[in-house]
Amino acid sequence: MKRFSAHFIFTNTGPPLKKAVITADDDGKIRSIEDSGGNLQESYSVEFFNGIIIPGFVNCHCHLELSHLKGVIPGGKGLGEFIMHIRSSRDDEFRNIKTSAYSSDSNMFRDGVDLCADICNTPVTFDIKRESRIRYLNLIEVFGIDPEKARYRMEEILRVTNEAEDS
Repeated sequence: MKRFSAHFIFTNTGPPLKKAVITADDDGKIRSIEDSGGNLQESYSVEFFNGIIIPGFVNCHCHLELSHLKGVIPGGKGLGEFIMHIRSSRDDEFRNIKTSAYSSDSNMFRDGVDLCADICNTPVTFDIKRESRIRYLNLIEVFGIDPEKARYRMEEILRVTNEAEDS
């Protein structure tokens, strides 16, 4: 068990608590939060942090498999231009895509993200997410405008869906 406190604790269940004590088990699961009313008594078993403790963040819209395009696609050009850039990047070096996705996953965790809803068009990042300290929700996406390719696109995305369920 670990016990810790800070100047303020945000719990998402009310106003911030001043100098409350959080007790967590060895896996990091919070077991209790004790409201000290701002009168924390010094104790050898409580680690005090100068600052604020907040719950983990949720990234509710991510494209981890497109991390390699960060800063590459100019903003403000509209959806059509965005999709053209994505389509032309599908053939980027696989290792570059994986390296960027791994780096983005690490950066999100460092920044406090605990849960991420990730838009997936391919299975390229599933192994990264399987090993991540972040919990991911895979939101499988398919798009296209050519009716001749619709059956192929649906079969392709169903394969991605099956791989997501296995990961």
